[in-house]
Amino acid sequence: MKKNSTSVLWLLAALLFLSAACDRKHQSPTTEAGERRWWDAALVPGYRSIDSLRHTGYIRQQYDSLRHLAPETPFSRSIPFEISANYHLFFTHNWAAGFAALDSALAGFSEKEQRHYPKTYLGYLLFAGDMAYRLGHYTQANELYFRAKRQSDRYLPLCDRSAYTYAIAMVLYRQQAFEQSAGFFREAFTEQATCGRVSGAIALQQQEILSNTGLCYLRLQRPDSALAYFDQALRYAEAHRDSLSPLSMQRIRGVIAGHRAAAWLQLRNYAAAEPLLRYSLALIAPAAADPGFGQGVRLNLASLYRITHRYTAMAAELDTARRALDTIPDAVNEQKWNDLRAALAAHSDDALSEQAYYSRAEALRDSLNAVQRVLASVNVSRQIRDKERDMHVTMLEKSRRFDRIVFGLLAAVIVLGGLLLWFILRGYRRNQQNLEKVKALNIRIRRQQKELDAEAARRQKLVMEAVIQAQEAERTAIGLELHDNVNQILTTVKLHNEMAIDGIGDRELILRRAAQYLQQSINEIRSLSKRLSAPTLGKISLHDSVAELAESINLTGRLRVRFEGMEPLPVRQDAHLALYRIIQEALNNTVKHAGAQEAFIHIEGTNDGGLRLVYTDNGAGFDPARARAGIGMTNMTTRAESLGGTCSLQSRPGAGCRIEVRLPNALVPQPDTATL
Repeated sequence: MKKNSTSVLWLLAALLFLSAACDRKHQSPTTEAGERRWWDAALVPGYRSIDSLRHTGYIRQQYDSLRHLAPETPFSRSIPFEISANYHLFFTHNWAAGFAALDSALAGFSEKEQRHYPKTYLGYLLFAGDMAYRLGHYTQANELYFRAKRQSDRYLPLCDRSAYTYAIAMVLYRQQAFEQSAGFFREAFTEQATCGRVSGAIALQQQEILSNTGLCYLRLQRPDSALAYFDQALRYAEAHRDSLSPLSMQRIRGVIAGHRAAAWLQLRNYAAAEPLLRYSLALIAPAAADPGFGQGVRLNLASLYRITHRYTAMAAELDTARRALDTIPDAVNEQKWNDLRAALAAHSDDALSEQAYYSRAEALRDSLNAVQRVLASVNVSRQIRDKERDMHVTMLEKSRRFDRIVFGLLAAVIVLGGLLLWFILRGYRRNQQNLEKVKALNIRIRRQQKELDAEAARRQKLVMEAVIQAQEAERTAIGLELHDNVNQILTTVKLHNEMAIDGIGDRELILRRAAQYLQQSINEIRSLSKRLSAPTLGKISLHDSVAELAESINLTGRLRVRFEGMEPLPVRQDAHLALYRIIQEALNNTVKHAGAQEAFIHIEGTNDGGLRLVYTDNGAGFDPARARAGIGMTNMTTRAESLGGTCSLQSRPGAGCRIEVRLPNALVPQPDTATL
């Protein structure tokens, strides 16, 4: 009779949901959320049948009857595998079968379909990772979590990424990486807080995240921090109790009471812990909370009785816990139970029982420690970071590709070279004219000066000195700009052209850089009169500009330049330009005169906010006394002294050259970023 009534109920339920499905057929759900809602609503009786019948026969029949009513998609095809995985997770504990079902579900999604069903695919990856962990396949589990991270970062908004972050936090908790786990829990809470409206599911998980964060601190022996998070979790749940069922609220209150009691036990406040433990046990049993958690609470109560020497009550709690462990085994609670039993036997002077319980506890402890050592060796956070680093390196290697040389570039270089020479000649002629005018003006001033009386002569002399200084400054500025800027750039262009002609290096890269330097020279000459002291380095940092200069010299093959620079720090523009020009001059002199094979550049910041440059080469060396009169050394010294700095030169024939420059107050002051 019971069998016939059950068949009738199945038939009625099938007819009702077939009717509902026919009504939904015209809705044609095309979005991921729409498909999920459609199938979840249609399969509600089937999911309930698993709970009552302990098999998947009915829900599979229902699924087969609904397939033709909805479009066939990767999501709809994956539903049987999802049903099978959940069945094995909750009822058979056949992790291998559950993992195989999830692997089949994942295989049904192409890359394009992974973008269309990002949350579903992410859920299957996390589910499969959990199954792999249960099977002890930790490397495979970490690979699945890495794929889940990429799926989350690529296709999901911040709110939906919390599922991945929460899963990683749980894995790290199992691996006893509690500090890392707490960080991921906090990140998951922040991500899920961006979801907007707080539904019942979100409220339930947010309070669980806060509670789990507290558990991490509890395991780190920081009970005060743990209590703060437990209290925050309870306040959060109470604030959103309207969206949670009464049974859920009862379960939450019972679980958090048990956690808070564990924290008070660590603080050795047994008076505060005992009522919380009793309150937790009174709530979690009717609320059908996790049996393993209930066992742990009862064992904590038994441990409290041992500490307070109430051994009769301790024995009663251990007997109750034993019955629960015989029904639902738990290795951690089993080990703790044997430890407490050994303590109880010791109190009763039963040495034989004490030794037996203690031996079982030690065997369980060794087994758990062995598993934990394996878990710690495959830290999921570390392996994901390693995989991300390897992927980044691969992407960088693929980016090192260049196009072939464009033959039209040679004609452009010739044209630009001719224009450059024309501008140089015109500038040289104008400079000569200016020099002649200055000389004539000096002669005229000197003649007039002789005709003045003593007082007038003295005053005229002062005026003349001021004029001479201004003229010399103008000539110096013009000479420095032509020598340090245009001449250096053209020298670099010449070296690049020679290298291209000799077939040294990548001709396309060399000619492209030569064209860039030629264009830079044209721009400099066109605006020479307006920006004699303006930098041509753009907005790049000192570190990057010197590194680029060193690379350009290395590409010529005539000199190997090694550069050790400070980290990119904000440098004043005038100090940036001065150091860059000094290094240009030093490299130019080494290439032209030293016959060196190697040069070394080192830049570092000083404690007073200044910069220190050390330049050395292994060339032929020279007499410093003779070199100081040259325009190159004069320019370097002048640039350093103009900023209140110094430039020193050390060399002797056959011993190379060493130049040291110090510039005070060269770094841009940074605001104080210290936090309260």
